[in-house]
Amino acid sequence: MADFENRAAAYLRDNHRDILQGTPDEAIRQSVREGIRRASAYGITAELDVVRFIDLMYLMSPDFDTNLRTSWIGQVLKNSRVPTNERIGMIHEKAIAYKYHLK
Repeated sequence: MADFENRAAAYLRDNHRDILQGTPDEAIRQSVREGIRRASAYGITAELDVVRFIDLMYLMSPDFDTNLRTSWIGQVLKNSRVPTNERIGMIHEKAIAYKYHLK
């Protein structure tokens, strides 16, 4: 698990430099652990999908799955009729498009 935490933290640091500048490594690893915990509550356990979930915490907001402004995300994550990789993939794709205005 520590290896995954380190790889996910490195990904975050590489892809969210503006947000994480000056943030201690342990704080980033703690957010990774929190993301792992929260993702697993939706049945998201594959490493790629967990990294996408954690990435969404930085792309949108730390509470993107429960925030009232993005309540649609929580509904998609809870939809057990759709495979988890498709659920998180669709949300991640929309978040990136929104973030970079590619709608």
